[in-house]
Amino acid sequence: MYVTDSIRVFYGVYFGLICLFMLWFILKVRRSPTVPATEKAESGIDKRELVFFGALVSVVVIAHGVTLSNLVPWQAWRLWSKPAPVERFAVEVGDYNFKFPAMPMRIRPGQFVEFDLTSEDVTYGFGVFRKDGTMVFQFSVLPGYNNRFVWNFSEPGFYDVRSTEYSGAEHSRMLAQNAILVTQESEVGHDS
Repeated sequence: MYVTDSIRVFYGVYFGLICLFMLWFILKVRRSPTVPATEKAESGIDKRELVFFGALVSVVVIAHGVTLSNLVPWQAWRLWSKPAPVERFAVEVGDYNFKFPAMPMRIRPGQFVEFDLTSEDVTYGFGVFRKDGTMVFQFSVLPGYNNRFVWNFSEPGFYDVRSTEYSGAEHSRMLAQNAILVTQESEVGHDS
């Protein structure tokens, strides 16, 4: 089972429990005896409180619906569809260096690629950055595991890779400029 499947199951159960609570609350309110307005504050629920509760429930339902729907751009391929990557890049990290299968790794815009990251010694970060310094994504590379990450690059251009986890005294030199090239050119690909 994928981690995203576990998250989906968790949110489904969580959302179901919220719905059951709302149903219980509504049934309880409807069954309460009619009380004169003067005693309402002590024994019943005021209409304003019920409206507030309804608004709160609406916010929760809308927030869950939006975050698990395709309105959030990455949800379409992270939670629901599990696309097969077109390309796979095996990247080894060790002794404060990235070892790429090709330099630069060439990728077509819009295609899903998988990064298979392994660490020889300590935990490193695999951060991909645009040329303006903004981060595209980051992933922790744990030693002793095949750390796999699937991504879809939409913007053409060069991307830098740097470690985003402090891994020791030489951490600051872990920068690979122009490590990834996203291009429409026909020579995209490599032997891995």
